[in-house]
Amino acid sequence: MGTSRWRSNVGKATLAQIGAVCLLSLLAVVLSGVMVNLSADAQKNGPNCEDLLVGNSYTCLFHMPGVSNTTKKPEPSESTVFLQFSPDANPFFVSASGNITFNGECQCGADESFEHPAFGASKTFFCLDSGLDQILTGDAELKSIKRGQYFLFGDPSAAAVFQCVQNSNTSHH
Repeated sequence: MGTSRWRSNVGKATLAQIGAVCLLSLLAVVLSGVMVNLSADAQKNGPNCEDLLVGNSYTCLFHMPGVSNTTKKPEPSESTVFLQFSPDANPFFVSASGNITFNGECQCGADESFEHPAFGASKTFFCLDSGLDQILTGDAELKSIKRGQYFLFGDPSAAAVFQCVQNSNTSHH
């Protein structure tokens, strides 16, 4: 009697173990499908801003508000600024030289829809230099940056719009 009771308990434990292994296997298959789906979505959406920018440098033309002492609308001034994107921060870093000094962390925006956002998947980037209260944003393209904007909090005259071309001494990886 003691032996059959022992076998009965062993049988129950074995069935529970088999059930757990089957459940874990099923869960692994489902998670694999989800990961393949996420990978396919990432490939469908193409590279994000970090993929396009990191490791590259750009020459940018900034248009800044002009200063005028007359009632006539001031002409914007132009300035050349150099941007260098690197993987030094999470997720990445930009430094600027020229008429603007900027050193800050950057992140890609969300893509897709409000109901199903794909965070970090966008080609639009946002960079913050918290030490100088500056924001830099734009849309990364294969060899350029379009629709760029620069803001310095507290000084509307320091705002700018810009566009950039990738320098030939850097290449997209």
